[in-house]
Amino acid sequence: MVATDKVQFMQRSKNIDSAIRVLIELFNKSGIETAQVMRFLGEKWGGVEKFGFSNKGSRNVIRDIRRRVFDSGDADSGMAFLRQLQETSFGNFFYRVDLDKENRVRGLVWVDDRSLNAYSNFGDVISSESTYMTNRYFMPFIPIMGVNHHYQNILFGFALMSDEKETSYKWVLKTWLKVVGNKPPQTIITD
Repeated sequence: MVATDKVQFMQRSKNIDSAIRVLIELFNKSGIETAQVMRFLGEKWGGVEKFGFSNKGSRNVIRDIRRRVFDSGDADSGMAFLRQLQETSFGNFFYRVDLDKENRVRGLVWVDDRSLNAYSNFGDVISSESTYMTNRYFMPFIPIMGVNHHYQNILFGFALMSDEKETSYKWVLKTWLKVVGNKPPQTIITD
C-alpha cells in the first residue's frame, strides 16, 4: 500500500523476531557493529525496509543484552575494584551505588581525592553533560566538571546511570553533593 521509496518513513514494529535477536546477539559477540549487522540483515532480506525494525531496534537489542551481562559478573568486578580503590586511598576515594529491587546497578557516583581538592578550590560553577552509547552497557556517563583559574577543564566527579529520568539525575546530584561536603555550587550548567 506504500510506495517502496516511502517505506523507510513508516513507523516500524518494535517487536523483533527471536531468531533475529539471536542473530544480532551472535554478531555482537563477534564484535560486528550495529550498522554492519543492519547492512547484512538488509542484504539477506532484500532491504532494511523488509524486516520490520530500524537500526535503533537493533541497538536496543544489543543494549538489553549488555545490561543482562552487566547484571551478572561485570557489576561485581566493578564494585570490587571500587572497594579496593577506596581501601587503598586512605579515605580519599568515595563512591556510592544505587541498586534497584533486583540488586542491579541503577546509579553509581565516584569522586577521587584530586577531584575533591579541585572542587574545594574551584567549585563555584559546575558543568555536567551526559554522553550516550560510549560504554558497552549504553549507560549514560556523566562527568561533573568545572574550570580552574587557568580556564582549564577540571573534573569534580563521575557518574553512571541506567536511565536519564529526573529521579536518576536527582540521585546523582544529591549523592555527589554529600561526597563533596554538602557545599553546593553557585551555578550548574547542563544540557
